[in-house]
Amino acid sequence: MVITTEAVERHLKITWEAVDTTAEVIDIMARAEYILNDYLGSNITFEQDDVTGREADLYLNLCLYLYNGLTQEEFEQAYKGPLLIARERYEAERDDSDEGE
Repeated sequence: MVITTEAVERHLKITWEAVDTTAEVIDIMARAEYILNDYLGSNITFEQDDVTGREADLYLNLCLYLYNGLTQEEFEQAYKGPLLIARERYEAERDDSDEGE
């Protein structure tokens, strides 16, 4: 699934339309993408790539944390297990591609 601004707003339970709110959500989405890609060692563009499962859940929940003023560290602590599993998968994919060269 491609994760749109509207999908993030639904996850955040935003039911009103306001330019300022949408701009804030777009900023949060960019920040969440950077943080998650940095942590996972991936290069996912959540608004363009087909993302499912664990990565989509992590991204949406990180947006929720950031929207509610919680810190990246609080998110990492709460989602430590899923983050480590996803990170290990990306490390394994990189190792496999390095071996194929």
